[in-house]
Amino acid sequence: MPRTHLPIRRVEEFRDPHPMPRDVWPATLAPVRQLLDEGLDLDPVTVFVGENGVGKSTIVEAIALQFGMGPEGGGTGARHATRPSESDLCEHIAIRRDFGAPRGGFFLRAETMHGFFTYLEEHPNHARPEPVFHERSHGESFLDFVIDRARWPGLWILDEPESALSFSGCLALIGLLQSIVESGVGQVLMSTHSPVLAAFPGATIHEVGEWGLRRTEWADLDLVRHQRSFLESRSGTCATGGTTAVFDISTRISDMSTPTDLPDRRATSRTYFPADDREDIAGLAQLLREIEHAARDEQLAELRAPDGRVRKIPTEIFEVLEQVADALAQGSGVTVARNDTQMTTQQAADFLGVSRPTLVKYLEDGSIAFDKRGRHRRVLLRDLVDFQEQFRTRRRAALRRAARDGQVLERVQDDGATAG
Repeated sequence: MPRTHLPIRRVEEFRDPHPMPRDVWPATLAPVRQLLDEGLDLDPVTVFVGENGVGKSTIVEAIALQFGMGPEGGGTGARHATRPSESDLCEHIAIRRDFGAPRGGFFLRAETMHGFFTYLEEHPNHARPEPVFHERSHGESFLDFVIDRARWPGLWILDEPESALSFSGCLALIGLLQSIVESGVGQVLMSTHSPVLAAFPGATIHEVGEWGLRRTEWADLDLVRHQRSFLESRSGTCATGGTTAVFDISTRISDMSTPTDLPDRRATSRTYFPADDREDIAGLAQLLREIEHAARDEQLAELRAPDGRVRKIPTEIFEVLEQVADALAQGSGVTVARNDTQMTTQQAADFLGVSRPTLVKYLEDGSIAFDKRGRHRRVLLRDLVDFQEQFRTRRRAALRRAARDGQVLERVQDDGATAG
């Protein structure tokens, strides 16, 4: 990360007129006590990771307040407040900044963003219109706020933002914040339970717990080890620091509709998951492959009903059946949807494997067609598939050109060597 003027270089105890009593909450929390006793240096990106109730949100809240932000989120100098619940830790800490560093910033708390967006609507900025955040989903509005303010330099403090965001939303947030930090005008301080957000490139991670604060590599975090253990365990049982947490994943959802707010939805998406015992599915997948190989140049496979009726299976249906069986046999879920299914921008981004802001760029530059109902964009699945295929075609063509150019260069080099 580039060298930058940090809005906060160090946090330490403010002892004037008296130090904070160590037998009074929140100083009774080991991380808070360590912060007061030893101070804490902050880097361009600092991440706090830990269980509920250990004090990480208390610390970031106090730092935000001492920096001049409101306890319920917003920018520096924000006056939005509903019910006071913050500790007085902010009165007992001092922050040290770099000379010439920005003095502005934003404090984002997923749990209070709804009230904060209401405050923005009630106190509009007439000089610079803002997005109507309440007309977006929770996660979309959260990212829209970051996008809208990303060009402003300063300190970004985020308290458990993952509660508003999907997996792809977390990746999009990292991308946005990383661009702010790498521009040399920003700094990020974040508390999180998300292993995705904790993987912020170049971040300094502090694991927060009954031991206090300890600097930890991402792969060594309890959070990461426990989630990896859970995901790798077929039974859904994983060890958690001397105890065993059992997650019941034996009951699977076999029918799941794609969420949408359209009352006139014409198509339904259904997602199917394999059973724990996939032996029968694997056998069917193998049989389908053998039939496909044997019948490639002969007659089509047939489907026989219990009453003796026989129907030939069209090639396109057989190929779908073969792909579904292969995916389920490998333990993957399969979603079946009509190509006229309408998708939200977040669903479309997830389908393409890109961030929502990137998807919006494709919509706005005309790469992908969309329909707009009120303030909400909707994208047809078939348009996403067409875009995906066009992208793949362009990529294959570029690779062929690169290979051809490489061959020409190689011949030129060979001819030059021969002439020499």
